[in-house]
Amino acid sequence: SYTGAVTIATDSVRAFNVKKAGAGADVLSINTVSSEVTITGSMTVTGDATIVGNAQVTQALTAGSATVTGLQTSGSAVVTGLQTAGSMSVSGNTTLTGNVGIGTTAPRAKMEVTGGVTITDDVTIGPALMTYASNNADLFVKGAIETDSSIYSAGAVVAGTVALTPSTVFTVTAADGINVVNRTFMQIKGDSLLVDIVSDPQIVPGIAGQVLYLQGVDSTKVVKFETGTGLSLSGGVAFSLGAGDMLSLMFDGSSWVETSRADN
Repeated sequence: SYTGAVTIATDSVRAFNVKKAGAGADVLSINTVSSEVTITGSMTVTGDATIVGNAQVTQALTAGSATVTGLQTSGSAVVTGLQTAGSMSVSGNTTLTGNVGIGTTAPRAKMEVTGGVTITDDVTIGPALMTYASNNADLFVKGAIETDSSIYSAGAVVAGTVALTPSTVFTVTAADGINVVNRTFMQIKGDSLLVDIVSDPQIVPGIAGQVLYLQGVDSTKVVKFETGTGLSLSGGVAFSLGAGDMLSLMFDGSSWVETSRADN
């Protein structure tokens, strides 16, 4: 904006030129060669403004509702209520103070994605600056991972401790056996003294490669396992789980196969 006297003139290049009075700088000029409009200072537009072609803003630009095609900024940009119907590319750092929704207009967290996500490089979850245990980490997590389903991996290297949270105590009946294996570490007891499982199979099938650790928690309500359909114990020797006893199994695709036992 400018308040004061102005001089309106033309020359060989500018068909319309507004200058401050005297030898002042240009305030507004229209270039007939390049068809450019140059405004020096602030501009206030009340109503609609349409620009066909490129617009370059070297200082701050404040807009309410605006439709912009091909927005480029070489400095910082503060945008409120940005909507884009086409592609958007950002080559510098971007700071977002609200939530980001991809595939949703009502994100409930800093980022919410509705639909699939494909990531072709490393992913770090945790503090911004962390030291990797190796130089080839595809996923690095600082903190706990919790899932209510399966995690599939083609390979895993663990540099720290792996701790298995035991299930709540599962009560085994002779008729039902262990009919759910939703934990790797299950603590069990019988519903009566010395439960001899007669259900077939004694343990519901798992998925190939699944590991199951069974621990007895009661010295009187013991659970007895025997080799049978879906269960292969070492040497075919039966095993009864009392308090502190452990039975380790792996599912091979058709049966739970004993890998170790501890009679404590």
